[in-house]
Amino acid sequence: MLEVGSVFKDFGFKKTSGENIALTIPITILLMFIVTCVVTFYSIFLKMIGYTKSQSDVDYYNIGILFEQILLVAILPAFFEEFAHRGLLFAGLKDATSKPVILIVLSSVLFALMHQNVQQVLYTCIAGSVMGLVTYYSGSIWCGISVHFINNVLYIFEDFLYQKSSLFNEVYTRIFDMLTGTLFGLMIGFTMFAGSIVAIVFMLRRMRSTGKEKGVLLEKDSTKKFTAIDIAVITSTILVGAAATILSLVWGIMRWK
Repeated sequence: MLEVGSVFKDFGFKKTSGENIALTIPITILLMFIVTCVVTFYSIFLKMIGYTKSQSDVDYYNIGILFEQILLVAILPAFFEEFAHRGLLFAGLKDATSKPVILIVLSSVLFALMHQNVQQVLYTCIAGSVMGLVTYYSGSIWCGISVHFINNVLYIFEDFLYQKSSLFNEVYTRIFDMLTGTLFGLMIGFTMFAGSIVAIVFMLRRMRSTGKEKGVLLEKDSTKKFTAIDIAVITSTILVGAAATILSLVWGIMRWK
């Protein structure tokens, strides 16, 4: 009979260093800037091919909605989505492959397709890759949960302040217009984008170095490989998610025609 503690340990619920947890904060902030840049240009592309964005913005008409969003959009998804994709999937996939890149890519793709929304598929894949890397390098799912939570809760507060604070709204709009509306701004934005990537890579390398020293990285085993059943299940799951995502694109194009 399996002990609950050992099961949770297999799913990555292990202690990690304070340094690793601390690193998730700047990693997440830089990731948010990268994702914002990607989403900005990705949204332009979707609009060019006729896609109409669905309107599902939350109206923060009272403070209770803010706390509701923190629970439903930050706390619960951070725990349960990471449990499923960087916990359960990692635990299952590590027994079928010796290559960490496969763990990261598959969990990220499945995480992105799980949203079944063409608006979200690109940035969730990028974010999922970073969350997968911090989980793998730290040896603990708590780091992935931390990135996920910080990311979502900061977006909630950004949306809240955008609606409730005219000063924040004006400053945010001016910065956005400056970075996207002028050649000089685009150059600054590109420099910040590239710098953010370099900084995240540096911090991930730091986590990897520490993880290697402590022996928390996945052991190499060249005999491990996917079975036919593994391939069939993973492929079918990807196809279902891809089909739903494509349908969301088609619906967005046809919505107002």
